[in-house]
Amino acid sequence: MIYVAWWTGRGYSTILIVVASMVLFEVARAALNLPEGMWVFGVAMFGAAAANWLIGRKLNRKSRAKVRSNRLRNRLLYRARHKFMSLPMESFSIVIALAGVAVLLTTALQHL
Repeated sequence: MIYVAWWTGRGYSTILIVVASMVLFEVARAALNLPEGMWVFGVAMFGAAAANWLIGRKLNRKSRAKVRSNRLRNRLLYRARHKFMSLPMESFSIVIALAGVAVLLTTALQHL
């Protein structure tokens, strides 16, 4: 399997944020003696989405300031300097959160 990712500016930070979140949540799970499972990675994706949103908003604040419209589409899809997979970093956080939902739903359905 081959995965391809592309970015502009510091968009590569998104990958690092997701990996760091997964490692941190797994270490926390082990330290708290919680049960193993994919649920940890689902929760970690929510943590990664939040961190990526905050970091992306900070990195893209100058580009975002040029957006004059208050329409949601224009606020999420604009000409940002720091992008991951052609989306502004903070907008890609929505994709990360949806991946977390998918992991948690899959895990829950397997335990039914």
